[in-house]
Amino acid sequence: MSCRFTTAPADLLLPQAEQPDRNAPFQTQFELVCLAAAPRSSGFASLSSSLLRQQDAAAAQQQAGRSLFSQVPLFDLARAAAGPAIETGLRVIRVAGDGRCMFRALAQGLARNQGRFLGQTAEEQEADQLRLAVAEALCRTAARRNEFASAVYAVEAEDKMQNYCRRILSPTFWGGEPELLVLSQMLRVPILVYIPSREAGSKGGGSGYVVIQRYGEQYEKKGGGSGGKKRRPRAVRLLYSGSNHYDLLLSK
Repeated sequence: MSCRFTTAPADLLLPQAEQPDRNAPFQTQFELVCLAAAPRSSGFASLSSSLLRQQDAAAAQQQAGRSLFSQVPLFDLARAAAGPAIETGLRVIRVAGDGRCMFRALAQGLARNQGRFLGQTAEEQEADQLRLAVAEALCRTAARRNEFASAVYAVEAEDKMQNYCRRILSPTFWGGEPELLVLSQMLRVPILVYIPSREAGSKGGGSGYVVIQRYGEQYEKKGGGSGGKKRRPRAVRLLYSGSNHYDLLLSK
C-alpha cells in the first residue's frame, strides 16, 4: 500500500455539524489517500504505509469502555528539576522551524531508527503525512476519535474540538501534546521529550538533557511487533525548547 496527498472538500474530514462556512474563501483541505495498487515511490520508503498498518493493529487492541476523561500526562518541569538522570550521550539534529518542527523531528527520528536519512523534501512530506494521520484520527468520525481518548482530553483542555479540526490541517499549526499522544499510540512507538538540563535547573551542570515526558511507555516494555519473537521498538527522542520548537536527539 502507498499513500499520496490530494485535496478534498472540507466536509469529508469534518462532521456535518462542524463543516466550515460555505461562503468562506477556502473550501478544500488536504487528505491522505491510499491506493492498494499504487506503485512504491523511489528514493525513500514512505512512513505512511507503516503508519496505516499500525493503525489497524492499534485499533484492534483498544480497551473497551475506556473513559474519555482519562488522566493525561503533561510536561512535568518540577519533576525534571528534582534531579533526574542527565543524559549526555546525545547530539542535536536541527530541523526547520516552519510550524512543522515537531512533525519534522518525529519523521526524521522514525526514519533514522530504520537506518534511513530524509532530505529536506522527504522530511517535509513525511511530516505532513504524520499531521494528516492525526487529523484523520481526531477529526474524521466520533468513533475513530474515541480511540484516542487521552489526546481528545488534551485538545479539549485548551480548545473546542471543532476549532482544533480546522487548525490542525494548517501546515503552520504547531504540534504538541495531543499529536504526540496520537502518534505514539498509532505507530506503537515510544516517544521521549527532553529539555536541556540547564533549563530544568538540574544539578550537575548544563551539558546534557533531561526527560520531561514519555509517551507510549507500554511499547518500550512489550514491544510493537506481532507474532513470533517481539522486538521492542526504538524510542524517538525529541528536544523541546522554551520557544515551542522541537529538534531531534540522536545517540552520539
